[in-house]
Amino acid sequence: MTGGELFMNGRLILLCLKSMLRRWKRVLRTIVTVFIAFLFVAGMLLFQENMYQYQTAVAKKHFGDWFIMNPYYNAKKDNVLGEHIYLEKPKLAYVVNSIYDYDKETDEKIGFFTQDFIHAGNIKLDKGEWPKEDTDVAIDWNTLLKLNQGYEIGDIITIHTYTGPSTDEENEVTKTYRLSGIIDSYTNIWQGGGNLPGIILTENECGNIKHSNDIKQKNIAIYGMKNIIQESDYEAMFNKMQKDTDKEMVFNSSVYAYKPWGNELVYNYIFILVMLVGIAAITYQMMAYNMTRKYTMDIHIREGAARGQITGMYMCENFIILLLSSFLGLFTACQLARLICSAIGKNMGVSFFYIGSSTYIKMLITLILSVVISIIFNIYMNISHVINKSVKIKIGKNHNDNAERYVPSNNNKNNGKEINNRNFIYQTHIRLMHTNGFMPNMFIRLFTLVMTAVMVLCAINMYTAYKAYEKNADADDMVAYKKENNTSAYVYYYNEDINEYKEEVQKRKESASKYAATDYKEPTELEIYNKFRINISSYQDYLDNADTEYIFGIDRKLTLNNNLKCADTYIYKGIDENTLKAIKDIDGVEEVRLGYFETGRSWYWDGMDYNKIGADDYISDSDGKLDEKNYKYLYASEYVEPDSSIYDIICKYAGDNAPDYEKWAAGELSVVFKDTNIRGQYDDTLQPGMTLNLYGYADNMRNDQFVYHQWDGSESEYSDALIRYYMDNVWEKYVNVKDDPDTADVIANHKTWSWNRAYKYVSNKLSLDRLEELNLISRTCLSGSNVESQIKTTQETRERYDEGVISEEAYRRFLGRYANTELERRYRYKTRYTPAADTNVATVIYITDENRDEINTAFKEYIPEFGQFTMISTTALLQKALDNQNENIKQYFLLDELPDELTLKLKYNQVNIRYGIDSALVSTGNIVSSYLGQSGFLYKSYSEEKDLLKQKTIETMMLYGISLLAAVFVVVAVSVLIVKNRCEKYENRLRIIKRTGAKDTVLIRICMLECVREAIWCPFVAIIVILLDWITITLHIREVK
Repeated sequence: MTGGELFMNGRLILLCLKSMLRRWKRVLRTIVTVFIAFLFVAGMLLFQENMYQYQTAVAKKHFGDWFIMNPYYNAKKDNVLGEHIYLEKPKLAYVVNSIYDYDKETDEKIGFFTQDFIHAGNIKLDKGEWPKEDTDVAIDWNTLLKLNQGYEIGDIITIHTYTGPSTDEENEVTKTYRLSGIIDSYTNIWQGGGNLPGIILTENECGNIKHSNDIKQKNIAIYGMKNIIQESDYEAMFNKMQKDTDKEMVFNSSVYAYKPWGNELVYNYIFILVMLVGIAAITYQMMAYNMTRKYTMDIHIREGAARGQITGMYMCENFIILLLSSFLGLFTACQLARLICSAIGKNMGVSFFYIGSSTYIKMLITLILSVVISIIFNIYMNISHVINKSVKIKIGKNHNDNAERYVPSNNNKNNGKEINNRNFIYQTHIRLMHTNGFMPNMFIRLFTLVMTAVMVLCAINMYTAYKAYEKNADADDMVAYKKENNTSAYVYYYNEDINEYKEEVQKRKESASKYAATDYKEPTELEIYNKFRINISSYQDYLDNADTEYIFGIDRKLTLNNNLKCADTYIYKGIDENTLKAIKDIDGVEEVRLGYFETGRSWYWDGMDYNKIGADDYISDSDGKLDEKNYKYLYASEYVEPDSSIYDIICKYAGDNAPDYEKWAAGELSVVFKDTNIRGQYDDTLQPGMTLNLYGYADNMRNDQFVYHQWDGSESEYSDALIRYYMDNVWEKYVNVKDDPDTADVIANHKTWSWNRAYKYVSNKLSLDRLEELNLISRTCLSGSNVESQIKTTQETRERYDEGVISEEAYRRFLGRYANTELERRYRYKTRYTPAADTNVATVIYITDENRDEINTAFKEYIPEFGQFTMISTTALLQKALDNQNENIKQYFLLDELPDELTLKLKYNQVNIRYGIDSALVSTGNIVSSYLGQSGFLYKSYSEEKDLLKQKTIETMMLYGISLLAAVFVVVAVSVLIVKNRCEKYENRLRIIKRTGAKDTVLIRICMLECVREAIWCPFVAIIVILLDWITITLHIREVK
């Protein structure tokens, strides 16, 4: 056989193409139908490809669309990263200065952004606009909360800074700006966000207040990752880049260290299933198209065309149609995917769209399989057509030979009933169905039943998987609490008798001179504390332990800060609304609940043994302490709103000692958990029935040193607020007076504190009667003082005032010195020795190795972290403690009402977060943990088990969901195809009926009866099938003439 016989020549190809052009409408319909199938396959591939991109984009929405940050960018030197093949060009931000608090530099930076930086960082305004004038300022929420000068657009913001190397008056700059915009937080959210300016001015204004020292100015560059790779280990890539630059860089781990979910098995299953359905649809459509060409191909055969040439023509037309359809399908799918990703990205503030090589490869595989399978089926149909044609000729000859023998039977199965006007439609429908034969009808119904069973099984599996997830869906995924960045310790004060202390010192001196120094052993701090602490049971005891030479006595403190976590959690500022809103806005977060948790409050109970709680190991300068170890909080307290759920859990573990609900709800009874100290020992001094005293939050507002020079930022935010108030309202107005000759001496020599000068504040606040009362108490209450002499001095000074010898101002100063001493002494006693609140211990639950996991699990949604001692009580007890401390501060500052910054309120500092099932797809856990971790929260995530369950649920939903959709599609498609084929088969009979006078509606009803009977075998899609069948039949009946 020659090549010309096997393959068509050029003229035949030209004839084929001309034929397709002439039949362009039919060809176009086929291309559109096949195009839809390819579009579906390509769309599914692009969905899989861009799911990772979407999950990454969600993270970029919160943490910026950048890969690496250079906090010390120099355009002349740092060109390594800028020329890197994987990195985009740097986007810049500029820091020109910092905010100063008095003469102390803070972490709040001043600067401006380029537009490229704003876009790449996805930095958004929460409200307002970016600065346009030099008098405008935009500030991120985190910085604005720290400044505490206003939170509404138009508020006046004062910036205090220095433009020179020293904090002299000549370098001091204080300016006011209009708050033009509030920016979503980034300084405390981004990795390396602390390097960025939180106070944004115009570029021109930044030039006016920039610092003269280049070290204070910084250029920060961020580099985005080009969308050309999908690296599995971005952190290794970052380490390599950092090594090349030899600089400390910042890696955006919140975006690029996250491993998004994506089950390859599920994706491959979906691809194979979709591909098979698509190929089946494509193959059928090509077969239907080729059926329309049979008449023309038979003509070519009769004209002498070889079978190979006919097959070649089929292949040529099919290949052209499939190639155009696949190209258009992929192109359209890409454009639609690009538009969808662009819309999502625009809404999220980032861009993402990626087409990997796997998409093209899989589309090519689909195209090749479609061509091959279509060719195989076409060859089979050609062979079958030739065989059927030969059989028909043979049967026709046999029929003519035996025509005379044919006798019609009176027992035809279609004639069970005679046709009349009433049963015409039904009987015609029955006769038409019987022409299909028993086996085809049975197989169609069996196929439908199997597909129905598949749908039911898929639905049951989906329901079962979701119900299994739903059982655990109410559990919290994360419990977090806001801690402060300070080094606060647990502190106990004791007032050491000054005379006994002098005797101890004298003994040591004598021992050192007469004997060896080791003959005298100085008592340890803990021994002194255990000896003297018990003497302070009343204010009079406190006074009795003082001495006239030291009018405050010697207040010493026992500081427990070794082998313990810092006492860094308070109910003070709480979680601000902006942070709470940001958490709620994270995709996948379904519910947020709030609570109260504190670790910054010291406890005391009668009979407390500091050795048993482990104080020897917790005092930093203790000789016998263990090696330093980050252990746990000493005290932790959880305060809940009373309800039956938490009470039931408490009762389960408290047993017979469960607290009375009403007393527990009122804060009168509490439950305490005990864990071991660092040496594995339990304290046995705190027992049920005892009173537990809760001290107020420690503050360093007044200590034995000059406040300004002791203010180092290590205090709690609450203590810091008290110091600031004192500085602004006492120190600056009454102590640090510029024309006072003593001020320079006090500052220069760090003189003993300012209490002996703050009397001016007191003397101006109180009435003369109150000053005289406090003055007399202060002068006469100390043991050993000459009472008569003090009373006489006071009386003589009063007489001089009455006679006009001294002015009222001078008399107030005379009274104010001792009145201030008395107020100070009372304040110290109340804050250091008097509990802010107390509660009775209903039961003590010991945490052991055996029950630790069980207790943690039972209380994990309430207690974020257990300490060595942990209490669970109600907000009633907490409110009492806060109110008492507020009252003490109010009395100390002589105020009718406390300003808001000094007022302790019930402000939530604990957040419980529950994710939705979609959290596994949008990297919720990664975003929440990154956000909280960089915002100063400590957290515990319990989502690992739930994430596995969510992923399993999603995989099940996708597997069975796609299978269910495929089953539905197959049933609907097969049903429509069967109806279309049968309409073509019935066409001659229907034409005869129509020509005898039947209307189209009658023919439609005849055909629809069969459709309804077949559709009810799959009731789930019966309505859809009947509707599509009706459309198909209606269109076909209209063409019957």
